[in-house]
Amino acid sequence: MSVAGNLEERGRLARRRSTRAAENVLTNGMLVVGAWFWGTIILTSVVIAAVQGWFGGLDGGTLQYTLGSARWFMFSLGLILATTTLPMHLAAGGTRRSFVDGLIRSSVFVGLATGIVTAVLLLIEELAWGAIGWDWQFSQGLVPEGSFAVTAASETLVIATYILIGAMLPAGYQRFGAWGGSLWVLALLFLVIFVDWAVHTGYVFGWDTLADAGPGRTLLGLGGGVLAVAIASFGVDRLYRGVSLRSTIG
Repeated sequence: MSVAGNLEERGRLARRRSTRAAENVLTNGMLVVGAWFWGTIILTSVVIAAVQGWFGGLDGGTLQYTLGSARWFMFSLGLILATTTLPMHLAAGGTRRSFVDGLIRSSVFVGLATGIVTAVLLLIEELAWGAIGWDWQFSQGLVPEGSFAVTAASETLVIATYILIGAMLPAGYQRFGAWGGSLWVLALLFLVIFVDWAVHTGYVFGWDTLADAGPGRTLLGLGGGVLAVAIASFGVDRLYRGVSLRSTIG
């Protein structure tokens, strides 16, 4: 191998290690803090179920009233961890490119973990409600009464999008300043509305089940979720490739 080829190969290996390091730091941070969040969600849902069983004040499952907060929690983690991790990543010899790649991979992995946990909890709740003799329903999502695979896929896409949107928020203020950053918030809001509409979950369009939804609407919704992740990934890449570590607000 020539000297140039050897240097190029060493550069690729260094970039892979740097990307993996960023991915591990971000993923571990979100999963560790997320474990506490899910513990709180489960406890809250159990309390609501106990109240429901005692007073009969709610119909259907209780998780549907608490799951919507997951996206905003992950949004906040994306904002905080991206802001705090980038300076350390660069100081350790990483590049903005490897940080962006690690951030995107981490958001998809954490989104997948969240999607699976959500689907599992809903399945457990449905079985528990059936064992007790209560009526169970899930009034969110692309498939009436829920579907393990579709719910997991939907939550994966929406959580990944929210994490990336959270990461883009401070970068937008860094790149565009106070006024431009405020306008950037409005642009991100459109992406939030779009992904919630596409997968039909959350607080934007999520409270009315798509009773007549068929395979076509489901595929269209999941395709919209994939598009939202792609747009958010592109935005993260464009912003963080040239972001300054010095504040531009003032």
